[in-house]
Amino acid sequence: AVALAWLLAQPGVTGVVVGASDATQVRENAQALELSLNPAECETLALCFSTLKLDEGPLWRRGARGLKRRAATLWRRLLS
Repeated sequence: AVALAWLLAQPGVTGVVVGASDATQVRENAQALELSLNPAECETLALCFSTLKLDEGPLWRRGARGLKRRAATLWRRLLS
């Protein structure tokens, strides 16, 4: 939900297309509409997301290990 809220807060973004495999994911995605991120939070998330190296292709193609490492890095940055 936080990632979706961040995307929705970006200038020029009017909507985000997401998918869901079950009702739980639909509810979790909908929570993004209830989040309001302040500018400092958006900046912190932008810094964290920039470490994902999206130009290397989708995260799911890089394997679970790489995804878990990058997710751990993202959470450490958010919590620090």
